Amino acid sequence: MAENSRPNRRADFRLTLSIPVKLTYVDPQTKRSKNISGVTRNLSANGIYIVTEKQLPPSTHFIIHFHRQELMIAPQAVNLKEDILENGQYGYGCKYENFSDSFESQMRAFLFRKEAMIRMKGQKE
Repeated sequence: MAENSRPNRRADFRLTLSIPVKLTYVDPQTKRSKNISGVTRNLSANGIYIVTEKQLPPSTHFIIHFHRQELMIAPQAVNLKEDILENGQYGYGCKYENFSDSFESQMRAFLFRKEAMIRMKGQKE
């Protein structure tokens, strides 16, 4: 597939959703496994934005562990963009890596279920 014919991943459906996560990565200096807690700000089938209290090394590859039982996947990701937020936190725009069609299908189904729940809740109010 030609590079310019690839779908625009940033245009993919995103859902604003706060889910606690744990990021596991190998520290490039110590070569030891480390964990950082964070919260998602938005998710798509191809990427995620996460806010943390601690700074990640640039271009860190990590595994995302979701703390809610409803999302039973642990994708690999890499941080592509860092935002230093006003409250002393860090925001990371990340893309999933090495994901299968099955992962993408599971993530899309999860996002659409959550969106439907949010819409139904909004209609009841």
